[in-house]
Amino acid sequence: MHYLDQYVTQLGDVRGEGDIYGRLSNWQYQAFRDGSQCDALARLNEAFGFKADNPFVLQPNHLPTTAVGRLDGLVIVSANPGFRPTANKVEHCVREKSPVSNADFCRNIFDVYPKHIGTIRYWTYALRMWAMHFTAHRQHLRSRHLWSSAHDEQWEIGGIDLLPFHSSRDGITPLLFTPSGEILKRVAKQTLAMVCSMPQCADPARRMYRRVVLVSSKAGARLVNELRDEKVLQMRSQCFGPPDWKMQLLEGRAGSTVISLPYQVFSRGTPPGYSRQILAQYIGEASVLQSAPIPSNCETCGRRIKEQVTRMRCTACQVHGKTDRAGVFGAISSDCGAHFQDGVQPDTYPYPPASSP
Repeated sequence: MHYLDQYVTQLGDVRGEGDIYGRLSNWQYQAFRDGSQCDALARLNEAFGFKADNPFVLQPNHLPTTAVGRLDGLVIVSANPGFRPTANKVEHCVREKSPVSNADFCRNIFDVYPKHIGTIRYWTYALRMWAMHFTAHRQHLRSRHLWSSAHDEQWEIGGIDLLPFHSSRDGITPLLFTPSGEILKRVAKQTLAMVCSMPQCADPARRMYRRVVLVSSKAGARLVNELRDEKVLQMRSQCFGPPDWKMQLLEGRAGSTVISLPYQVFSRGTPPGYSRQILAQYIGEASVLQSAPIPSNCETCGRRIKEQVTRMRCTACQVHGKTDRAGVFGAISSDCGAHFQDGVQPDTYPYPPASSP
């Protein structure tokens, strides 16, 4: 399908957030205006048997959404954007005015969306979890100002949709791994490879922190495994976090940290024992982890190890680990009494930032 083939090509040329909200957004706007997107989605809906009243139907008359928010901190990967007739009618009216209006709406979603429509429960949950990183922001956890704080204080959080086409319910990702969904799988896989391969933020003030790409779905976790097998991603740990969560910690070619787990933590499904506080702690830890050679001995227990869970802990010490709330993002200590002492700050970590020259 020519439109989707072109979209995959456009994704492959993305080198950063500026390209997504610039060249890629402009191309999507023009493809919508000239009817290319509408024709492609009409054929997809027909091929999949999605009728107009089916909640899975892809909305051909709505501008696509690849990304929202800022993409230099925590990037949450979703299947595809939702659709509510009344809300999305207002959204589309705002976005269709011009290519600039379209890009600005997506980039500044935490400011624009509440002004025109309201809030989205999915993103409210995500913002609350993000606020847990910062002591200064705890007063916003139960506040109606959560969304405005995210915009006004430029919280480094955003989202990427594996497929940019709106629907009331996700009926597409189950089809990605079937012969009929092969072209959509290419789109989703290229989107995931794109966000995992984007260069780190060049701002010196953020050099200690890495982009964290959170992939939380069965389909997304499966695509992560395929990218790992293709060497687009490098495995760092298969036992990062609580064992029941089945989380993996990986690294992209440009240094982004990727956390993968086969659960939709902000919507329908959560792993056993899940809480936003625990997930926030692990995301915070991953955001300050720096690339370093795996040592031959664990610095906690001294035993010889084959794999690091973090830069300083072996698998055994991870299993018995506990979280210490010291530091900006939360330092980690362990029950065996070593690694990090109470009060250790992230900037005292012994390894240089991955983004350093």
